[in-house]
Amino acid sequence: MNGSGKSAGQSVAITEALTRRDAIVWAVDPSKGMQTFAPFLPHLDWVEMTEAGGNEMIDALSQVITARANRLGQHGYKNWTPDAFDQLGMPYLIVWIEEAAKFFRNGTEMEGLVMEARSAGISVIISLQRPSATSMPTDVREQLGGVLCFGVKGSTTADMALPDDVRDAGARPEAWENRKPGYAYLVAPGVDEDRYATPLRTYLIDDDQITGALAILPRTPIDPVTAAAAGDAYANRTQYDTDSPLTSGDTDRQEPVLMTKDDNEQAEKALLEKQVDREIDAMVGDDPDDDGHVPDVDADQEIAAVSEVWSFGQAQATVEEKTPEAGMEALMVMLDEFRAEERETIGPKDFSPYGKGSRIGRARSWVSGALGDLSDAGIHLSETDKPGVYRLLYPELAEV
Repeated sequence: MNGSGKSAGQSVAITEALTRRDAIVWAVDPSKGMQTFAPFLPHLDWVEMTEAGGNEMIDALSQVITARANRLGQHGYKNWTPDAFDQLGMPYLIVWIEEAAKFFRNGTEMEGLVMEARSAGISVIISLQRPSATSMPTDVREQLGGVLCFGVKGSTTADMALPDDVRDAGARPEAWENRKPGYAYLVAPGVDEDRYATPLRTYLIDDDQITGALAILPRTPIDPVTAAAAGDAYANRTQYDTDSPLTSGDTDRQEPVLMTKDDNEQAEKALLEKQVDREIDAMVGDDPDDDGHVPDVDADQEIAAVSEVWSFGQAQATVEEKTPEAGMEALMVMLDEFRAEERETIGPKDFSPYGKGSRIGRARSWVSGALGDLSDAGIHLSETDKPGVYRLLYPELAEV
């Protein structure tokens, strides 16, 4: 929850990781990117501060895992070890995903990544303000190797964040809420199980201490295998150095470019097309870098006249989407209609027939995001313990 000290604790963890000679860090925060990562920018190997950029990184990660695992296997490594860095130049990779609920809510698949990443020398850190069944699927939560739980609001959230045996041993982060910033429980390999329920408190470090510690250390380079597997998204990433206005103490910090919901939807469509093309290539065994067999033909030979001409039907006209404001207005009207039917719960599936080209006039991804935003506001909808299902609230009753 806000004020629990999660950001300060995260800064300590990232600083510690960046002091290691055999580790690099990729980081995503689509909500507070500059506030979160400003002092780290020259030292992060890849950082994204938009949801679309985060999706590109997460998509590239699936290719990176396979490439690194193959490279390690070729040299006899069942898992990444420090020796793999010494022999292959392959550093350990930490992928830190802030505000991960945004990606889960929009259907980004992470279960396989979390499960397969470990042996390839990758740790995926998923950071949430409030863990729940809708903000993080159960399958993903079960694959996580550990948890660092700061103060939370309510026992339900604490139950979602910590294992049952740790709760039974007396761990009560809900007792702190945000009154004890930096207090946390750490459940992870390397920690004595008897101490799982013992509170810790993180250090409080400022930006000057972070930059001072990291400035004297050489930056660990990425290995060619990982860089190549990450593809164009990595090659075209924004890079920062210590003289960048974004990190210089002598210049006002600039705000990153914000993407509208329409921009995000276009980026999601482009990413989906790339993923589909990649899956098709894999199914048919097509290598996009292979020109294949070149036939022995005379390029100057006249082309024979065709014996039959085919004609094709015209493509359907492109349906223009409604504005987000118009879409939200239609969605709110439908919520009132569901209340008239005395519905208790709703979900994106209830709006599927009324999406783009219909009553709401927006894509399914927009509808899912809008429902999630309404649930976060807690006036018209609230979360349930089932992913994609929301409890329909009746705000007019609260005014009586």
